[in-house]
Amino acid sequence: DRGVQRWPDERASRPVPRRLRRVLARGLQPAPERRFASMEALLAELDPRARRRTTIAAATVTVLATIAITGATRGTADPCTGSDAALGDAWDADARRATAEGLSAIGLPWAARTAETTTTKLDAWAARWAATHHEVCEATWRRGEQSAAVLDVRMACLDDHRRTLAATVAALRDATPQVLENATELVLGLPDPAGCRELAPRAEPSRPAVDDPRSARARERLAELEALRRSGRGREALALAETLAREIEAGVLPDVGITLHYTLGVLRDDAGDFGGAQASLQRAAALARAMADAPREAEAWIELTRIAGAHQHDATQGRFYGELALAAITAAGGDRTLRSHALLELGEVAFRAGDDAATLARWAEAEALRREQYGEDDVRVAQVWARLAGVDLRRGDMMAARARLEAVIERYAETFGPEHPRMAAPLGNLGFVLSAMGEHEAAAEHMRRATAIAEASRGPHHPQVAGGHAALGHVLAQAGHPEQAEPELEAAIAGFERSLGPEHPAVSEPLLDLGQARLALGRPDDAVAPLERALALASAADLPPVQLADTRFALAHALDRREPARAMELARDALAIYEAQLPPRDDRWPQVHAWRRSHPDVPSSP
Repeated sequence: DRGVQRWPDERASRPVPRRLRRVLARGLQPAPERRFASMEALLAELDPRARRRTTIAAATVTVLATIAITGATRGTADPCTGSDAALGDAWDADARRATAEGLSAIGLPWAARTAETTTTKLDAWAARWAATHHEVCEATWRRGEQSAAVLDVRMACLDDHRRTLAATVAALRDATPQVLENATELVLGLPDPAGCRELAPRAEPSRPAVDDPRSARARERLAELEALRRSGRGREALALAETLAREIEAGVLPDVGITLHYTLGVLRDDAGDFGGAQASLQRAAALARAMADAPREAEAWIELTRIAGAHQHDATQGRFYGELALAAITAAGGDRTLRSHALLELGEVAFRAGDDAATLARWAEAEALRREQYGEDDVRVAQVWARLAGVDLRRGDMMAARARLEAVIERYAETFGPEHPRMAAPLGNLGFVLSAMGEHEAAAEHMRRATAIAEASRGPHHPQVAGGHAALGHVLAQAGHPEQAEPELEAAIAGFERSLGPEHPAVSEPLLDLGQARLALGRPDDAVAPLERALALASAADLPPVQLADTRFALAHALDRREPARAMELARDALAIYEAQLPPRDDRWPQVHAWRRSHPDVPSSP
């Protein structure tokens, strides 16, 4: 692009008539929508008779350009002032106050802390937006480093970000408990305004400098839908998105179509419609590629990577989509935010496929990118640590897992507050690690705290709360406190039955633990009923074979005196699985050997 001329020294300027200064001020506005809609409108403002001949129009434009370059600065306001106020009511004192009041009004322990954190981060984002707005404007009108066409593209990008901010703030002002929980991450997910500084016009632009009213309104509605989704109101957003698709799909600008299909894809995925999600995201990727919009093409491939790898358990397809995402990111100039996101999803595909080496490579690079982009203390770095702890756990490196999770908990507490629902998962996971290390009392304390946090935010009947009771009961039983474990396991079973249904596979594990706790308390008859239910659920579901063997072996113990023949059959089935799948040092083997000593008719492995 050819740069525009630099602004001249004011000493070389001559007075400009007031009427022309008004025209100039409007014609030099950084935002395209604030300029004249057409050359005819500009000429009409200068002189209605000037539209009579093209030659007169050309001469007038030449004169106008000459005035702008040689004499406009003396009497005309700097066109790059006012960036601080350019966000308008999307983020001003009233919006800040309403956001803080809306979040604080939710009667939950972390509401005030979240309101403070959220408004502070919005202040910082607004300052970055204003600084970028001013810099982009000056690059054309002060320093002459970029053309008016580049200015248009970059200002349009900033306007999109302003629209996203407005929709986000609207969601925060109308807060619900679910919005409150997601508020901090909602703000952290706002697009980085600095990215607009790097954009350049494409050879065949998919978007004009000024939107038609239909497309402009569609952009606003799509920003609102994305804010609803990211604030946890996905079901509401999906219904509105489906309606919007029927209304606007055929009559909007192509780049609006990319956003529409991407948003639909993500919302359909959240709703469990994986086929519909794939179709929408593939269409978004194809539209973006046709328009040479590599960043948005990459976003679509990243979401497809997640769906294929995490939800459809297709590692090959997930890796394929992930590599397409990385290629698009490279074509877009190597955007760090997109690359770290793609690496996280590719790492998840590898983790689910059992490839720890590939998982660590992907996640380590994502962690390095986030450290470089956000700094060591940012919560988005800690989110990668939480994933890496899962690899440590699977590899049996409990010390490394413990260190990572303790760092995650510290960072989450600083960012979200110690009672925020985001604290529950790392606290519970640290409890599992401590239990595996034999520190059962400390493990139980962490799990009690995790369960209390989940119950305060979700209510007593949420699956996460039931899962907390189940984990705590399991750890208490491991610690040799079956009498304390029993009520926790009963609460877990009741919670899963109420939230997921009595036939859900999740009910089987606390039923097994309850049966084992009652066996440890010397009550085998009371253990039979939960173990029979656990066996029926485990047999009907696709659960790990060792869990099925554990259920059979526990039921064999409970039935040993009542139904010895069936007990022997159950034990034989369980021992066959143990022989095939358990490592030599598994802690089940002492019980197996004790059973064999008391039941010599049970065969040993060859």
